[in-house]
Amino acid sequence: MVKVKQLGHVVLRVNDLNKSESFYREILGLSVTTRRPTGTMIFLSSRKDASHELALIQSESEINGDGSSAVSYTHLTLPTKA
Repeated sequence: MVKVKQLGHVVLRVNDLNKSESFYREILGLSVTTRRPTGTMIFLSSRKDASHELALIQSESEINGDGSSAVSYTHLTLPTKA
């Protein structure tokens, strides 16, 4: 397994929130830090001192059931050196 040391901040819109969470936890070793109560967003991190480094947002197309693919990159910030 690849172990991510640090991300900046990445937000991805995904079709299947549960499968995406499994991938980032099991393959990259990220830990879930927070889940939105609505079940539409999960925050993950490789570090214990970060609220999150990766946010996964459930695609509206899956929520609405229209079957269209809406996987997309939302935004990214990179860490700065101290």
